[in-house]
Amino acid sequence: PFIYLNAFEIGARPYSLVEDREYAYQIGTGFAFYPKNYDGQYRGTVTLHQALSNSLNVPSVKVLEFAGLEKMYDFLKNSLGFKPIQPLENYELGIALGTLEMDLLTLSHYFTIFPNEGVLKPLKIRMNEPAFLTTPMESEMQEEKRVTQKEFAELINKILSDRETSVEQFGMKSNLTLPHVHYALKTGTSRDFHDSWTIGYTPDFLAGVWRGNSDNTPMRQISGQGGAGKIWHE
Repeated sequence: PFIYLNAFEIGARPYSLVEDREYAYQIGTGFAFYPKNYDGQYRGTVTLHQALSNSLNVPSVKVLEFAGLEKMYDFLKNSLGFKPIQPLENYELGIALGTLEMDLLTLSHYFTIFPNEGVLKPLKIRMNEPAFLTTPMESEMQEEKRVTQKEFAELINKILSDRETSVEQFGMKSNLTLPHVHYALKTGTSRDFHDSWTIGYTPDFLAGVWRGNSDNTPMRQISGQGGAGKIWHE
């Protein structure tokens, strides 16, 4: 969602078109890398709304190319205050494919910019207590900060709350389906099923769930929807 947000800020729109097809990228190994979607299929021309709703990997890489790596680096470091484990330049377009390490609390905190209309607020244990909480991967923050305009955050909310467009990838009824309408969510599955996560929110609450093995061994075909999504649903 942060990649699409950056693209919206420089002129892309949910109805903008992107090609979901095979692309080859030269990487450090000297071999070509071919990004794949979760189901291994390509869909041809799709809108950005369709791509984000269905968590399509290949269009996300193309959207990051459009937004630009320098803009994405700046957004992460200076707008969000993110402190990566490695220099961001090491990840390049892999940011669109989940290669950028981030702990669940930090990621959940950053997702709050969407229900908070583009504003990132400090983390507190309780709202009325003066103590602030800073994760190891975030810069210290004691005042709220606008990181994007309200209208761009609303575009992301519209897409992530659209359970109809996401039917192709996630089905009509699943762990991601709640008996409400005012909620939005995003799932994630890292390479070889090391991580399964789901973050979803209403205007009032946000819940983030991660599933994985503490020794970083892969799970057995546990996706974001089927793993963390099941707990998130409850």
